[in-house]
Formats: sequence, C-alpha cells, structure tokens
Amino acid sequence: MAAKLRVLLVDFIPGGVCLQTQDAVNKLSLITGALGDRYEFHRTATAWNGGNAPLELNNADIVFINANYSDLESSSLHTNEHRNLQRLLKNGSAVFVFVGNSRPFHIENLTGVHIALSPSENSPTSCKLQGETPLESLFAKLGNRIAIAPRITNCDPSWSVFLKSPSGHSTGFFVPFDSGRCTFLPSFGNSVPEAVEEILTNVLPVFCPHLVYDDKFKWLEEPTFLMPSLAELRFKREKARQDYEAADTDLKAKYDLERTNVQEQWNQLLASSGRELERAIQRALEFFGFRVTDVDQLLKLKGVSTHEEDLWVADGFEPDPSVAGLLITEIKSSERGTTKEDDYSQLVKYMNRRKTEYKNSELRGLLVINHAYAVPANIRPKAFSEAVVRDSLSDRICLATTWDLFRLGQNLLARTISSDQIRVLFKSDGELRL
Repeated sequence: MAAKLRVLLVDFIPGGVCLQTQDAVNKLSLITGALGDRYEFHRTATAWNGGNAPLELNNADIVFINANYSDLESSSLHTNEHRNLQRLLKNGSAVFVFVGNSRPFHIENLTGVHIALSPSENSPTSCKLQGETPLESLFAKLGNRIAIAPRITNCDPSWSVFLKSPSGHSTGFFVPFDSGRCTFLPSFGNSVPEAVEEILTNVLPVFCPHLVYDDKFKWLEEPTFLMPSLAELRFKREKARQDYEAADTDLKAKYDLERTNVQEQWNQLLASSGRELERAIQRALEFFGFRVTDVDQLLKLKGVSTHEEDLWVADGFEPDPSVAGLLITEIKSSERGTTKEDDYSQLVKYMNRRKTEYKNSELRGLLVINHAYAVPANIRPKAFSEAVVRDSLSDRICLATTWDLFRLGQNLLARTISSDQIRVLFKSDGELRL
C-alpha cells in the first residue's frame, strides 16, 4: 500500500480528563510529526469532551478512541455513532479503544459494543496477558504505565479476551467485525501517545498487515506512472485545492475588512459602557436617520462642566429642546443588572428641567440601556421592570435596549426594514416594539 493511511484520534485533546499534562500534548505532537510521512492524522473530539456530534470519521483506516470523559451523564449523545464506526470496521478498518474514565453508554454509543464497567479492586498495572497476542510489544513496553483498567463484564463468547486482572476479570479484548477489528484496551493515561506510537509501529504489521504503510512502491504514485484518468483527476484535485485556497484567502481578507469597518462598531452596542457606549449609540441613531447632539460636548463648548442628559435626538430637524418631539436621551449600562429606578428618575428629572427651561411641554424621553452586558445579548433578562414600563407610558418615554438597536441595525443592513420605519418606532411610548 503506497498511499498514506488515515488515522483518526478521538478525544486526544489537551486538558480535562484527556491529555492532562503539557508533556503528553508535546509527545503526541512529536509522534504524529515523526509518523507523518506514513500516516495522515486527523483529530476530533466527542461532545462529552466539548467537541461535536456526530463525529467526522473521514473514512479513517485506523481509529484511536481515548475514552476518558468529563461528561458522565449525557447518555443520549452520539447515540447512532456506532453505525458509522461499524461501517468502517466492516470495510477493514481497525479501531482501538482505551477504556478509562467512562460509562457503558460511552462505549456502546460509539462502538455498538455493550459492556458493563466497574472499578477494579486490583492495581491497573497488575493485568496479565492471556497467551500469545499481537499486543505483546505494547504491554512489554508500557505495562507499567496503565492508569485505569476497569473491570469489564458481560463479554460475549465470540470476543477474544487477551488481558485479565489478577481476580480474573477481563480488561482487554478483541471484537471481530467482518474484515475489521475493534480492540478494547485499558487506559494508559498521559502515556497514551506512546501507546498509539507502539501500535502503529509494531502491532499493526502483525495484527492488521493490510493496514501497514509500505513506501517501497511509493514511486508508483509519481505522475510518470499514473494512467491518464488518474493524472487528470489528480490535476483537477490540485487545481480545486488551489482555487479553494485562493478563494478562501480572498474571502478572509474581505471578512476581516468588513468586520473592522462594520461589525466592530455595532458590537460596541452590546459590549461597552461609559463614553464608548454613548458614542456607539449616537452612531446607531444617526445611521437610522436621526439628527443627534452630544449634550456633554455642547455644554463643554459653552464652558459648563456639570453633567446633564447624554443626547438630544431629533427626527427631521436640528436637535433643539424648544421644538416639539425632541427626545431627551439618557444612556445607562450594567455589567450584571438591569434598569434601576434611579436611572429612570434621572431621565424624568432632565426632561422636566428642559421643559421648564425651554417652555416646551411636548418634549419626550428616550432611555437606552446596555444591561447585563456580561451575558450574551440574546439571553439577557428583561431590561425594564413593570413599574418603569407603566410609568413610561404616562411620562412619554421610549424604552430601548442596545440589543434592540443592534437588531434594528442588522435588519436595516439586510434591507428588511427602512430607516423611516425605524424612526417611527421611537415615536411610541413604553418599550420599543420591533
């Protein structure tokens, strides 16, 4: 066999209950690098260890499953995964399962093999081989590194047990699947990278000779020796790869530029506070077609240092508190909480001051809050209490969250709403209705 064999490493991930030390992580990288001329390595993780379901098996020739799991409860995950794995086995693939910190449902869901697992009363390293086995070299080299060897019961008579504890319970066995084999081994803990290396280097030639890489005839894969149909397909694959890489590079550059020019300013609505948040809200309102005055900047130009409301917002005229319909706007934020009564009362105070100062009883208010901004915006709690909502209807105040403004921005950019329609929404009292 001249082509590289595909090896899939499942749950060989740093941290947690998998590869617990940096030394183990480094060893795995060194081993996969050293064997990279013979094997094409892929990695994935189950949903029990923060990965995805279903698994991407990539038509693997050899699969190693490091069965150590942090989630020991979610028994419905990967329920049908065994069907895909058994399909590989029936086509001649080999699967090696290192059984460690796991439950029977982990093993059954992934492999379709039903076993009962329980802690062994014996030391993990006291396991004994049962006669001759292709795995002799593995245990001769790493038998003192066995970290977990659970007691396995309910073994089917058709399975070949090759490893037992001193008390006579099975701790390692083969399960045949047509031309493939599924091998269950004890866990080697942080030495599992060396176990993988030993199996690929010295066990497979005896255990599964059809899966052994032989570079003696590698030259047959060179272009000179390919038949026209294969040469054409290889050319097309290479061109497709180059086209993909070029398109991906172009799209990534466009994505990064668009993120900088568009996304980041809208993200500030959801993740900022203080002056940064005020500027973000002003930009959003201006994007919707409002005319906006930063009151702090206006007062600073007049030499006034006291803080008043944050913004004056107008639709169709320059912001002027003497004109009916102006929105006296106050902006608030809270990392964990929601709107306080004082936030609302402060806006009412500013509104009454401007009504008196400009002799204009037709002023309205806008209270905008970036509440609970340490929480994803789509699952934040309700921003305004029932009392604030009730009072806003009589006080002629519009209540909005920065999440409301963000979604309006999305819809406007998607052209599912117009800026005129957006501005009409702010003319209603109470909570903004999208």
